[in-house]
Amino acid sequence: MSTAPEIMHRDMERHVQEVWEALEGFRDDCIPEGDDAHDRQWADICESMAIIREELGLKDEVNL
Repeated sequence: MSTAPEIMHRDMERHVQEVWEALEGFRDDCIPEGDDAHDRQWADICESMAIIREELGLKDEVNL
């Protein structure tokens, strides 16, 4: 049986995944790869998401 903190942790993982899916759509549609400014913006987004994951106590993602 799962405890409340375990359920909350799984919920946070799911919520973060939802944000990533939206960000990937933004990447594809609005800031495509290959443009230096877009690539820097994407790097900033990825760094921000890593900080958010750390603050939430989630494991690092390996498939960014």
